[in-house]
This record gives sequence, structure tokens and C-alpha cells, in this order.
Amino acid sequence: MTSIRRSDDERSRRPHPDEDEDDRTERRAPVRKKKRPGASRQSSPQPNWLELLPLGIAVGVGIFFLFPILLSPKLFLLTFFVGIGISIFAFVKCCMLAAREGNFVSFDYLADLGPLRWVLAVGFFGFYVMGFFVLWAIAQIGTAFAKPKVFLPWFGLQAYGVVVIVLGLIVGAISERLWQGARPAPPSPPARGPSARTRRRSSRRRPRRRKSPSRPR
Repeated sequence: MTSIRRSDDERSRRPHPDEDEDDRTERRAPVRKKKRPGASRQSSPQPNWLELLPLGIAVGVGIFFLFPILLSPKLFLLTFFVGIGISIFAFVKCCMLAAREGNFVSFDYLADLGPLRWVLAVGFFGFYVMGFFVLWAIAQIGTAFAKPKVFLPWFGLQAYGVVVIVLGLIVGAISERLWQGARPAPPSPPARGPSARTRRRSSRRRPRRRKSPSRPR
């Protein structure tokens, strides 16, 4: 009898198999690590306004250099170079973005031709450089199809440089008309009478007497 009671006590003390599985799942539950406050900041990308900050500065510079033309129309030449500089800056930025995406154009793009490329580069240097810029433009357009939001602002800045030049011409024409209206009209020269020399010559010259016709006798 005592042995039967002991076996019953041991069975009652043994844990139930379902309870063991629950305890194991609770123990095996993954422990969530606490995130550091600076970790999310490092992984998050930089805001877009930092990348577009040079674009805004270039737009402001183009508008700023339109005002000196109102003071003097001759300052249009300065605005002309500023517009060209803005377009070149935007073109170089687009080239950098295209190269970042893997579309890079080497200056020695005719390397497959061998020594013949030096003949073309030296003899037709203008066309060689033009082809280099055309290839970069094609690379920019091809990359812009994949990421239009990145490239469209810089394409717009390239066109903005031309707009600055056209606006400079318009402002220069308006400034020229304003300055012509503000300037006093030049005084008209006084009417000149006969000079002293002409008077002396006229006084020296005596009128010739006309000979009276002889009457027939």
C-alpha cells in the first residue's frame, strides 16, 4: 500500500506535459533589444532640402543679377555670363548624379579605335568635345527615366540659365528706354550767321558796272 501511495505522490508532483511546453515557449521568447536613440538618426537618409539648397541659391543669384541692368544696360554682359554659369553648374550636377547611378562617360570615349582616336581628337577637337557632352546628355536622360524626381529640378535649372539671359535682354531694353526719357534733350545748336571772313570777302568784291550798249550813230 505504501508503494502505491508513493507512486501516486510522484505522479502528482510531476508537471503536466502541456505545462512544460508553455514554460519552454515563454523561456524561448526572443528578448527585444532596446534601440539606442542615435541609431535611428544615423540610418535615416538626409533630408532632400539639403541637396536642393544649391539649386535655390542658383535661382536667387540669377534673379539678383537682373537688377544691376536697371542701373546701366551695359551690365547685361555680366548677367549673360551668370546665366551661362548657372546652366553649366546644373549640367555638371546632373553628370554627377548620373555617374552615381552607374552611367559614366569617360573623356577618352573613343578608346576602342586605338591610335586613330588621337587623330580624331586633335584634328576635330571641337566635334570630339561636342560628342562628349552629347553622350553625357544621353546618360542623364536615360538615368532620369529611372529617377525623375531627382533629375527634373536640375533639368529645370539648366533651362533657367537661358531664361535669365532672355530676361536680361528684356530688362536691358526697358532700362534703355527709361534712361532715354530721364536724360535731358541735348540743346539745339544756335543758328549761325555769316562769318567774318565771308563779310570781308563780300566787302572786297565790288559790283561790276554793266557797260551800256553803244547807240548807233
